[in-house]
Amino acid sequence: MKFGELTRYFTGIAAKRLADVEVNRLVSHQHEFNGDQALVRLLGKQRWELDASFVRLTDTAEPVRSPAKVTWYDARENQTYRSPEFRLYYTQNDAIDGARSGDLLVVARTQSGQMMVILTEAGSTVEAQIVWLFGLGDADTGPFQLAPLATAATDERVDFMARTLLQELGIDAIPVDEDALGGLIDTFGHAFPPTREFSEYARTNVPHGDRDDPDRMLVAWMEREETLFRTLERHLIAERLQRGFAGDVDSFIAFSLSVQNRRKSRAGLAFEHHVRYLLDHRGVAYAWHSETEPGARPDFLFPGKAAYDEASFPSSRLHLLAVKSSCKDRWRQVLAEAMRIEEKHLLTLEGRITPAQTDEMCRHQLQLVVPAPVQVTYTRSQRTWLMSVSEFLELVAYP
Repeated sequence: MKFGELTRYFTGIAAKRLADVEVNRLVSHQHEFNGDQALVRLLGKQRWELDASFVRLTDTAEPVRSPAKVTWYDARENQTYRSPEFRLYYTQNDAIDGARSGDLLVVARTQSGQMMVILTEAGSTVEAQIVWLFGLGDADTGPFQLAPLATAATDERVDFMARTLLQELGIDAIPVDEDALGGLIDTFGHAFPPTREFSEYARTNVPHGDRDDPDRMLVAWMEREETLFRTLERHLIAERLQRGFAGDVDSFIAFSLSVQNRRKSRAGLAFEHHVRYLLDHRGVAYAWHSETEPGARPDFLFPGKAAYDEASFPSSRLHLLAVKSSCKDRWRQVLAEAMRIEEKHLLTLEGRITPAQTDEMCRHQLQLVVPAPVQVTYTRSQRTWLMSVSEFLELVAYP
């Protein structure tokens, strides 16, 4: 994201590692975080109470979001002869229930004046991504550290990752393009088209300057499709809300669920469609979702199912590519697909996966393919192992 763009959403952020006394019910029942100078700078010196949103992020489950009350106060306010001792009290909630000592705690003040408390599992990929997003240093179990928002997540080439993370936190950071709305309605009317058609339309709305750079184009197509999708979605939702639900709660709930489900399913499908376009454009032979073994249907199989089924065809010339816009802990599913192929490939837009995870992938002969613009979020040693989209296309470009 551009320099200072996080300040559109936050006025300040402080982070630390959780201590036993703050979350372990066997040690303490205080339900509060200890304040210090950094937190006082963020929250001020006046007593206040706010509604807050607690969010817990892990690699293995959907985000847990819980409302809670938080109170910032000086535990020694009636002891004027002693120096202040500030604490942030919180009411019990589902998100904090899953927290453990050593997890990363981020306390954020939003531009709307609300409070957000973010908890991430220690050592997880999502924790590394939050550290990257906010430009955090090596937080420990000591005092809070203030985040340098003006310089955090400044790489414009990874907007997709930054906005996806903000979306996980419940912040709608994906932009809309009102100038594009007319063209969307003229093309698709007042309804969502099939994902493949929408992906094709998105590609036509991206400048052709980097057509020979598949890594950058793949990211650009996904970013543009996200913007166009949210633009049309916002318009269609507004139309539906204007018609109202006449007190029909079930209809309202069904509509809300349909919005969420469409968002979740569309991104993965769109990513596959853009990859298919790259392969077709370059004349690469492949099979899409063909069954290799009972119940196993790899996303992409090279050079095709006939070659895979032919026992005399060399296994060394067979390749598998799984495509996941965000892989989280789901990469292990790929290992059980296409058993003739020893080294498998996984293409993802997810950045900042931990070295522990990529080391494990390497041990299981799973090669991670990451677009070059996203690779900048990985460590230097990881980048020597990662494969780019261009390199993978060269691998499967059969003579």
